[in-house]
Amino acid sequence: MLKLLTLASLLTTIVPATANAYCKGGSGLEPGIVSPSNIEIPIDGGIVVAAVTADIPLAPGDQSVQPTWRLHHGARRDTPNIVMLAPGLAVYRSTASTGRIDLEDAQHTSIAFVTATSAKTKPLAAPVLKRVELVSAQGFTHIDVDVADKAPAGAIAIVLADASGTPRSWQLVQKTSTHQQGYAQNKCAVVPNGSVLSQPGDEVTSFWVDAAGRPSRISQRITVR
Repeated sequence: MLKLLTLASLLTTIVPATANAYCKGGSGLEPGIVSPSNIEIPIDGGIVVAAVTADIPLAPGDQSVQPTWRLHHGARRDTPNIVMLAPGLAVYRSTASTGRIDLEDAQHTSIAFVTATSAKTKPLAAPVLKRVELVSAQGFTHIDVDVADKAPAGAIAIVLADASGTPRSWQLVQKTSTHQQGYAQNKCAVVPNGSVLSQPGDEVTSFWVDAAGRPSRISQRITVR
């Protein structure tokens, strides 16, 4: 069964991200909106925020979690329910079931908006894993994830998890390919706090994340090569 990270568990397991000594200048992370703009979201959906690479000094904490951000719905500004999908990947959920919802930064500037509906839709089907392989060459480390079919419509990210379903790492999907990546890092970049680089011999699972931040069903186990 998929195990989504809670904020409490994340804070007790953080491993600080570090920059490579060979790299000059800032190599940090900042929050970025991953959900497409102006989409309709089902009742269990939200707005997906990720910690993305930025040429800035490295700051502490998981940059996908912004405690000062609010969800603006009608005349109300509410604290979002932030659910961690993976280290550096979070969904901001509102209690509103209909109408426009704006995600606002600390200055009350709208940085994303969606339209909530009362619709209930099925989660995406689980990815069918064919091969998972750790590759490290020329200063770039990544985990290749080959799936049986292309990413399903609506999928925006793929998450690599351990055998029990606890998320380890993620990457945005490559929509037109059966070749995905579950982890990627070059020597001049950092990964979000709490990310785990799966090793050869590890048993792992995987799941898709759709545009509204809802995880798919979890895949079968497979051994990393």
